[in-house]
Amino acid sequence: MKRYHLHFLTHLSASLGLLGSLAAEIDFVQDVKPVLEFNCVSCHRADNAKGKLRLDEKAFAFKSKDIISPGDPDESSLYWMTTLPPDDDEIMPPIKNEDKDYPLRKPEQSILKEWIKEGAKWPDGVKLTPRKRLPKKISFVNDIQPILEINCLKCHRKEKADGKLRLDTFEHAFAKDDVIVPGDPVASDLWYLCTLPMDDEDRMPPEENDLL
Repeated sequence: MKRYHLHFLTHLSASLGLLGSLAAEIDFVQDVKPVLEFNCVSCHRADNAKGKLRLDEKAFAFKSKDIISPGDPDESSLYWMTTLPPDDDEIMPPIKNEDKDYPLRKPEQSILKEWIKEGAKWPDGVKLTPRKRLPKKISFVNDIQPILEINCLKCHRKEKADGKLRLDTFEHAFAKDDVIVPGDPVASDLWYLCTLPMDDEDRMPPEENDLL
């Protein structure tokens, strides 16, 4: 079934937070440590070192330059494996549909990229422990509506419906089966098209407008 092109940018508050954090040099404890503890350390620590990789202590994390290559995020698997397409077997963190676990968010990817680019500074003695995110009930009005209004409705409304897609009303947003599939983000174009490789012509938003 044909997929419909969508203009869908990242959550406004996340974007603003990232812009603020990237204005100054990345701080490992404040910026990087939470990303690793929430997303990586549960599977890469002393008592559970999948792939024989540990990220809970500096000495182990820097054991191989393939994992973290200071100054070169594109050669650091800690970063580039998070940017793979969602259907790639090597993507990290892995997608576990049964757990509703999805790849690293764009702001978190950017933090890792900038940290490595700046030299991957990890203060001596700082150890990491796994952390779990507290479940949050998403509010459409507070969380979703601002994203759509600010980033999508310019091209997907009554007056201008690119790809014959409208997102200005509930009825129109759910009129096509594959735009929003409740309970399945991977099958939903609203999310899926944002995860395609940069050189894919179907990726949304288009490269010239890409902030995701």
